[in-house]
Amino acid sequence: MKRFVINLNRRSDKWAYMRCELERVGITVIRYPAIDTKPGWMGCALSHIACMTEGKNDYCVTVYEDDVKFLVDCPQDLMNEAISQLPRDWDMISWGASPQEPLIRYSENLFRLDNKAWCMHAYTINNNNGLIDFIIGNKDNIGKIDVFMSERVYPNYNCFLVYPLLCSQIQFQSDTCKRSDVSTIIKNYNKYVH
Repeated sequence: MKRFVINLNRRSDKWAYMRCELERVGITVIRYPAIDTKPGWMGCALSHIACMTEGKNDYCVTVYEDDVKFLVDCPQDLMNEAISQLPRDWDMISWGASPQEPLIRYSENLFRLDNKAWCMHAYTINNNNGLIDFIIGNKDNIGKIDVFMSERVYPNYNCFLVYPLLCSQIQFQSDTCKRSDVSTIIKNYNKYVH
């Protein structure tokens, strides 16, 4: 499985942070030079799609944005446990989405992700059921990636959110939106996942 971190060339501060964070938790990744566009959310979506395309021939691909903050010291343990609970026909697992509606528990460490949830800062996706092909095929119509996922992917594919929350985002100046407070990720998670 390939693991990518999306990082703009001009944001060496975020790459320096991610290298330290990934070293702290023992995860090895490939840095993917993010596509730099105006508006920033467009380049973000295209960068996610590029990583999916790059990893689609593997069993699955993990994508992190360059502001991920791991909330556990050994994330691989929780990741392995959650992956062991996935059904055979799973399509995606989010390691840190921000749900906008209540979710239904699937197993000890998984909730079904079948409705609105923002944030695509950490996830693993596979193409066994054609999800990556579907996303790539719609790349000209995606817009903001988390909105597309909430409206077109989560309700129609076998997607999950890990429990407990594996990662959030650290407060950086966003390159994609005017967000000023990433604490809403944890607040929404705690509100809708229980």
